[in-house]
Amino acid sequence: MSLKLMHTSDVHLGAKFSFLGSRAHEQRTLLRSTFASLIDQALSAKVQLFVIAGDLFDTPFPAGVDVNHVQEQFGRLAAADIRIAVTPGNHDRLETGSVFAGTAFKSLEDSGHLKIFREKVEAWDVPELLTTVYGTATKERVSRRSPLDGLKVESSQKTRIGIFHGSLDITKDDGNAPISKDVLAKSGLDYVALGDWHSTLDVSAGNVTAWYSGSPEMLQPAQQGAGRVLQVEAGDGKASVRQLQSGKRKVYNHSLNLAEQVLPAAVLEAIKKHAEQQDFVVLTVEGTKKPGGVFDLDSLTRLLEEQFFYVKVKDDTKLELGEDVLKQFPETTIAGRFIRSLQARHTGDAQQDSIIDEAIQLGVSLLLKTDDSD
Repeated sequence: MSLKLMHTSDVHLGAKFSFLGSRAHEQRTLLRSTFASLIDQALSAKVQLFVIAGDLFDTPFPAGVDVNHVQEQFGRLAAADIRIAVTPGNHDRLETGSVFAGTAFKSLEDSGHLKIFREKVEAWDVPELLTTVYGTATKERVSRRSPLDGLKVESSQKTRIGIFHGSLDITKDDGNAPISKDVLAKSGLDYVALGDWHSTLDVSAGNVTAWYSGSPEMLQPAQQGAGRVLQVEAGDGKASVRQLQSGKRKVYNHSLNLAEQVLPAAVLEAIKKHAEQQDFVVLTVEGTKKPGGVFDLDSLTRLLEEQFFYVKVKDDTKLELGEDVLKQFPETTIAGRFIRSLQARHTGDAQQDSIIDEAIQLGVSLLLKTDDSD
């Protein structure tokens, strides 16, 4: 018998989104809406188990509006007789007075529809589904302990699901709550639902199917691979996974080279072919510009900000500084001292002097950008 489940994690309800300024509340509202849409998808797919692998909330002490919203959405699942399994993550970790240590979800737990993991490793047996769910509660913001420490999976005809929050050891950085891929491969689980990484990723090991669901909605403009939820069918020692779209916003990265001499209106039209009004736009401007040139990056930025939810402009341009311009920097300024210090290193060797001149151009460009940002 196979089990149909839905896997999400890292929703981060209540996140501050400080980089969005006055629009932060719109993104927090969107997170609640996206979470409700996950419940819609679970009901439509008639899943039997809804899994949250950590960081449902952005803090152990979420605002009432977010707790009430989750209670309402969990109630919809319970009304359809769908079981819910939640492991606290490092953001909504289990600690004294925290949301998962209290009684906010007691009625759902008492009904048998909800399991919140509160120990190092627990096994939740669900006879009606012929399933055992293994999970671990996170109790620290940063931990060097693996959430799989102490895991013992019994041989059984039941479907065996694991829910853990931590970082797989496939990078040089061990990360938070490190998970060994070798241990994962030997776990004996049919499917492992992972949380902590915000991008969807298949990290299956050996015969064990394991995935990071990623955040169901984008949380940062630099983030790629978020905005999905996973629908899983597991049993008989195997699992199949479908990625479903859940995010309402996306990130569009656009590059502009000043050598193309494109007007701001044309840049806007090019971006609008790929990004919609609710999206994040990251514009990288490259190339060489002359001091006092006609290109106005500030005006372009304002134009884009009127059209999209969030705009970030990365200025990677270089200034073209001739000898006449370099001489205009007084020796009493930082730029002036920098220029003269490097020029004094000219030796007459063409290759060496060329490197020095390039360093002068780059250094002065960076100094001028720093002055502009101040």
